[in-house]
Amino acid sequence: MGRVKLKEVYFKQLKGLRDVTLTFDGRLTAIMGVNGVGKSTVVHALACLFRPSGTGTNYRFSDFFIPNTDSLWSGSELIARYQIEDREGGREVEKRYAKDWDRWSPRYNNRPSRDVHYLGIDTCIPEIEKKNSTSRITYSSQERTDSDSRIVLKEAAYILNLDYDALYDNVYRKEHLDGVSRRSGLKYSSLSMGTGEQRVIRILDTVVRANKNSLVLIDEVDLLLHVCALRKLIEVLSSLAEKQKLQIVFTTHSLEMLTLTEYVDVIYLYHPPRSPTTLALREVTSDLIYELTGSYSQDYCIYVEDSLSEAIIRELLKRYGVLSDVRIVKFGAASNAYALAAAHVLAEMDLSKVLVVLDGDKLCSDESRRSEINRALTGTERDADERRDRALSIVTNYNIPEGYNPECFLSSVILHTFPQDDEIYQAAASTRAVNNNHEWLGNIYKRTSLTEREVVQSVFNHSYKDEMLRDFLQPVKEWVEEVFPSRTETI
Repeated sequence: MGRVKLKEVYFKQLKGLRDVTLTFDGRLTAIMGVNGVGKSTVVHALACLFRPSGTGTNYRFSDFFIPNTDSLWSGSELIARYQIEDREGGREVEKRYAKDWDRWSPRYNNRPSRDVHYLGIDTCIPEIEKKNSTSRITYSSQERTDSDSRIVLKEAAYILNLDYDALYDNVYRKEHLDGVSRRSGLKYSSLSMGTGEQRVIRILDTVVRANKNSLVLIDEVDLLLHVCALRKLIEVLSSLAEKQKLQIVFTTHSLEMLTLTEYVDVIYLYHPPRSPTTLALREVTSDLIYELTGSYSQDYCIYVEDSLSEAIIRELLKRYGVLSDVRIVKFGAASNAYALAAAHVLAEMDLSKVLVVLDGDKLCSDESRRSEINRALTGTERDADERRDRALSIVTNYNIPEGYNPECFLSSVILHTFPQDDEIYQAAASTRAVNNNHEWLGNIYKRTSLTEREVVQSVFNHSYKDEMLRDFLQPVKEWVEEVFPSRTETI
């Protein structure tokens, strides 16, 4: 078999995971979520999808899902989709894994061939705590000078900000223990290492030595690491994965991961209350995580993509005098809008008090809306279509001309309605072409030293009566007027 890349896994039922699809697009994928949502279940299952082709370990479902008094794992089922590249070209293959009766299928020798390396939380246990000896431990020590060891040493020094100058292999009773020396002359083995230090070296050693095309799985990658070290570790793993054509999937509880999306794809697992289904949210913001995992009240709430939309909605609500009555929560990527709507339906929340607002430039066509909600709300139950329709009913978007985005549109509003001697107008007029959409307003912020919220406030003050802006806001205005019929807008 040629090169194999994992593209997607659909968990029909496995432990606490139900009816959820995870897609793996990049080299690094972080699985986030609260305790018990199924993060470790994901990496345990991924470890069992392949048989080794070289130096990988032959993991089996029974290694992680041991039959016991409470569960024999019968009825477990997942479907994996792979991209395979070989002499015949590229093709996609699906394979079903299940325990229908007393054993898992397919037979282990019939699994796709690919090296897998799994690093569990047992790698966080200090080596000294694994030893029963209280007497002197004597080991032989030899410096590791091969090219892989030099890479491990260099990257570990960078991540941990320590002055390593050599890496050692220490042998004690046929057991190999990592060792290092420092420029100060200090030399020690993993018996004396801090647990974070020990684990970083173990992770790097595994990743650097993995064959190309391997799958590396790490449970709780942030465990025992301070923020700076974690950020550097993710940066290094991204570089190594790209260089060696690896896929690395890890679990984490760290919200710091949301600031590292240039290196890693984030999947946030969420289990709505009173629902058996699990949701996989992409590129989730810390605001949304708090909203989904903190205490949820039935106050009115508008979800928006980003801070610009938050500022727009804030100004609109002020015009109706209901700003204090409505929470505004950012949800990040446009695709999250549909997963978020699905979560509210599955949790049987009061949909009349919720609105999810898209920017209007992505995933807003009827075809896109239906496709996204079908992905977020899978299943063929009798009421499945009705639930999808209910979810779609709370997703709306700004009325925006085709080919525009909110930044470009607001810039056009400024040029259409502001006086030409206004500094905001002059800044907008000076921007004729941009490298990215954010620069349409970003250049205004730079030239005027005004904040995003101040510019939006100025747009409302100058342009709220103008038909161009009012048409843009109309879908949200209709919702506000429906849920607050006694309030009228002040202009």
